Amino acid sequence: MGNLLAFLVKLSLAITVSAAFVQRQWFVLRQQSFTVKDVDVLTSILADISSFFDSFLWLRYPLLTATAIICWLLPLLPIIVPGTMTVTSAAHPNTTMLQVPRLNTYNDFQWTDAVNLSLVPAFFHGASSLSQVVWAAAAEGQILSIPADFLNETYHVDFIGPAAKCMTATNQSLISEIRAVEVPLAYEKGMEITYFSWVAGDDAYTLNNSTNNIAPQTLDMSSTDVNRLYIVPYGGGPDTDVWTAMECQFYNATYSVDFAYSNGKQEVTIQNVTYLDPLCWHVYYGEAYDVWSGGASTDRLQITMRTVQMRAYFGLVERFGSLFVGSEMLGWSAHLEGNQSSFTSKDMLHIDFNASISEIQSKVEELFQNLTVSLLSHRDFCSWLSYSNGLPGFDETCETLSREASDRTPVTVTQWLLTYQYEPFALFLTYGLALLLTFGCFVIGFHAFWTNHGGYSNRFSTFIRVATSSKLQLLLGKNDDGLDPRPEELASAMVDINPSGS
Repeated sequence: MGNLLAFLVKLSLAITVSAAFVQRQWFVLRQQSFTVKDVDVLTSILADISSFFDSFLWLRYPLLTATAIICWLLPLLPIIVPGTMTVTSAAHPNTTMLQVPRLNTYNDFQWTDAVNLSLVPAFFHGASSLSQVVWAAAAEGQILSIPADFLNETYHVDFIGPAAKCMTATNQSLISEIRAVEVPLAYEKGMEITYFSWVAGDDAYTLNNSTNNIAPQTLDMSSTDVNRLYIVPYGGGPDTDVWTAMECQFYNATYSVDFAYSNGKQEVTIQNVTYLDPLCWHVYYGEAYDVWSGGASTDRLQITMRTVQMRAYFGLVERFGSLFVGSEMLGWSAHLEGNQSSFTSKDMLHIDFNASISEIQSKVEELFQNLTVSLLSHRDFCSWLSYSNGLPGFDETCETLSREASDRTPVTVTQWLLTYQYEPFALFLTYGLALLLTFGCFVIGFHAFWTNHGGYSNRFSTFIRVATSSKLQLLLGKNDDGLDPRPEELASAMVDINPSGS
């Protein structure tokens, strides 16, 4: 549409300017006698730009000169008008309903290794694929890359998953007891404890075995209200009166998460985490045993779904505990120097354990949230299906589940397309000047038309009808066939243009 408008403007200006020039030309020719050379200059200027330099005649007739110049500037118009147009890459967002990865906590055997029906704690561990996600996200210190259908898309997801809630430990009597036993044991071996972590219920390990390299328990199976993990980020020697310890509890929670992809670069923002009911192994054990033994008589499906979900949660909580549980000691005796670590992987975490307790608590909570969201990057822990109508098959994963399910999320997909944009002021200025020049040429041409009492053209017949000098024939040679160049004697001959034809 813009190119069509530019073409129409040029066409209207060309017609107006050429017509105005011809009428003005005849207005000038009628004023006095001209040499043949000057008549040639006037009548050929629209076709031969060199005519501007063949005579000083143009200095005497500025309006005629301006009209001729405008005519020659017309070819620039198709360049100037598109010049007001810029080509930019503009965003074109479009919201569509798509399936996005969802946390699948009902495929619990993907989360944990096989556990016998006796539920012996020593046999409960997070699955190897879960370890891959946990270790990778913990080492990178950020949420892992989650696949997206488009390079530029944004969407929001609310889902349910496990979460950690950390605070200053309230069971100071336990902390003091551990300090009273553990610190002397370490000092007997020429060690000073600088870090310590254990799960509730594993106090026997803590008090007796931590310095003997016996594997600790990484999942709390003793607490009757909520699962707990204790962390002493910095310990001390025998003269230290109180250790500052933090306690992390685990809950079922709702996550509110924004996903944004810009040219394939992922940005995940966890807007809010709301804690719901606490996670407790005893509750899971009781309900699971009722289901597996056939004792659950009412709401069997609901209880089954809850125990399956809790089992998956405990797989992540156990793997999370494996990052922290253990101890770190500094050797100071003559025969034992350097840091000694027993099982803990805390050095791989992006957490400054020398910071304040509140900062460490926040970082630990953030780490658990990142691990939970990172599970969406692995096919074993996500799906696109809704389970509101029942349980899925335990052998289904993201790879085999149909993506034609009813669960769809509004996704804003942004395409960056080349867009032609006009600058309003530049466009107005360009077309405004063109219209102004067109109107000016129209006024000049109409004035000449009115003064001439009619219109003239540059046809050959018009010149025959108005030329009154019969002496011109005497200046023509017998063999003059009209080819260039023009005879010099003819150039200086005077021509009278008599509109009356007399």
